[in-house]
This record gives sequence, C-alpha cells and structure tokens, in this order.
Amino acid sequence: MPRQTAKPSSDREAATNEQTGVDRLYKRFGKRKVSFWYKYPDGRSETFATATRGDRQGTANAERIAKRKALDIQAGEIIAGSVADMIDRFRDDIDPTHYRDQSPEGKSVRKGAYERLTLFFGRMSPAKLETTHGYQFLDDRAKAGAPIGANKDMALMQTICHYAIRWGVMRSNPFVELVKSHQLAEAFVPPASVDGFPVVVDLLEQIAEPNDLQDRTAHEFVIGRSIELA
Repeated sequence: MPRQTAKPSSDREAATNEQTGVDRLYKRFGKRKVSFWYKYPDGRSETFATATRGDRQGTANAERIAKRKALDIQAGEIIAGSVADMIDRFRDDIDPTHYRDQSPEGKSVRKGAYERLTLFFGRMSPAKLETTHGYQFLDDRAKAGAPIGANKDMALMQTICHYAIRWGVMRSNPFVELVKSHQLAEAFVPPASVDGFPVVVDLLEQIAEPNDLQDRTAHEFVIGRSIELA
C-alpha cells in the first residue's frame, strides 16, 4: 500500500477551522489573517470577513459582520450591500469623528438609534429607500410613544444617507425634506424665547447640510428654513 503523505481533507479542515456558534459559519486561521467563511447547503463557500491575525479588535469586528450576514442568509435575506451594511459602515467609520459627543452616554444614545434604524430599514436595499419609508418609521415610533425620539433617529438616518451618496451607495437622499419639515416644526423657537435656543442649535447640527450655517447665525437659519417650509 502506498505511504500516505497527506492528511485527509477533513482532518486539514478540522485543524484550521473553528465553529463560531452560528450554523455553517466557520473561523479559519491562516498564517497572516483570520477569515470567517460560510458554507452554503449546496456546497459553495464564501468568505464574509477577514482580519489580520493578532488584531483582536479587527477580528471581533470581522466576526460580528460575518455572523450578521450568516444569520440574515439563514433567515432568507441576503444582505450584501443592504441598509444594515450602510448603517454599520457609518457607525464604525464616521461616527467617531462626525459627532463631538463621544462620551459613554452619547455613544449609548446613538447605539440605540443605530439598532432601531437597523431593525426597521436594515434588510432593505439602499437604492429602494423612499420618503414613504421614513414616514412609516415615524408613524411606528409615534405609536410606540416616542415621536420626538423618532425625529432624532430619522435625523441620524438622513446623515447616514448623506454619506452613502458620497460612497456611491445611493444617488439621492430620500429623507432630507422629511427630516427638516418634522424637526423644524418642533424646533422653531420665537426670537424672544432664549431658553429653548440651545435645543434649536443642537437639532441644527443634525439636520443642516454642510456649510448651511457658515455665513448665518443659527437663529437666522431657523427663521429662514421655517419660512421656506411654511
């Protein structure tokens, strides 16, 4: 009998792959990187995410992305290029520098908003987002007793879509006018009402396009936008 010079393929796989806790998703250790790959029922396989070996944070992020993709596939939804991906990209790449409030409290508030937006919009295709979906989100949150919170969530979604256009994921932002009309209606404060003014400025940071406030005071901007929407 010829001498066996290599281990059976099943042994090689067992030596290089680990279970991840998600059915059909495996963690493979290479010389330089860690890969998370998925085995489809028909025998095909696909690598969902990779990270440099030894990079704990990168590996944790890759595992989170891979697990979400695997679970969505098993639920019957292929999420490559989905709104959930878009939200994740903004949260991981943009949030740390876009928002001045990086306190634990600020991060916690935004984390809740990301989760709510992902739950509602996550499985959709960015190209299929329409203004009516924003109204549906606002209505659902209002019925749950959080209409003001819904407006803030949609302000965040509008900002995410703004960046998605830069990334080439979307052609236009379907939520710009929806967010402005809802938030400015609630945020408008008469000139004499000084106590409420910081709230207006805070909201403007969420809904104003870049350079909107460059040559005008925040109060002038609010008055101008309110007249436009009247």
